[in-house]
Amino acid sequence: MERLEYDGTRYILTSFEKASGILAEDIPPAQWTAGLFNSIGSAVGKFHRISRRYHPSAPSLVRPLWFESSEILEATRLLATSHDPARGKLNSLINQLKPLPTDSSDFGLIHGDLHFANFLILPDNQVAIIDFDDCVYSWFAMDVAMALFDVLVLYNPTSEDDSQRFAHYFLTSYLSGYRQENVLPQYWLSQIPQFLKLKELCIYATLIGHADIALPDSWVGRFMRNRSERLAHDLPYVNIDYPNL
Repeated sequence: MERLEYDGTRYILTSFEKASGILAEDIPPAQWTAGLFNSIGSAVGKFHRISRRYHPSAPSLVRPLWFESSEILEATRLLATSHDPARGKLNSLINQLKPLPTDSSDFGLIHGDLHFANFLILPDNQVAIIDFDDCVYSWFAMDVAMALFDVLVLYNPTSEDDSQRFAHYFLTSYLSGYRQENVLPQYWLSQIPQFLKLKELCIYATLIGHADIALPDSWVGRFMRNRSERLAHDLPYVNIDYPNL
């Protein structure tokens, strides 16, 4: 890290060693395997297990709580002046989640943005996790929900049945790897639908009015198709038997 002053403005420069591998989101769905999902789950489980031991060395290094994250604050701000029904639903869901247990075995420092562009995959399916600037204190199951949320966007299911089938396949493989490193109790599996809904509402809020909504083949266009109606009717992001996975 280096401090630099230029033209009256101070800058902090940082450099990192680039991790090798290819982004998981750049692997075509036709090449996805249970082994790949298992390895991703194992990497996340290991991160959660290790993060329990992390204690910030100074108060300034303490990360925010989940409901203070930039994503949720931004979604709340965007919906604040809107008449969209998602406004009330987001606030209500946040209030429903706040009283959930925060035991250290299930709640701690999470990545907070574990979509497939933040996994680097090596040829032997080893996984490097990158981009930790959205870390927050939350439930470990929220990171699990994020991976499922994103992989379904990438997969682009053709029907509700296809979405459910693939979600079950992905999460079964992912959790098989995760459980090699960390425990995820049945209770927290049962909360995944709520964590998915939180992510769905936040992403929806940031995409309202996005130019790519008009492009049906873009991920934005696919995600936003009928999204307002789904949210208005409280339809699950994907409906599978989470507690028994």
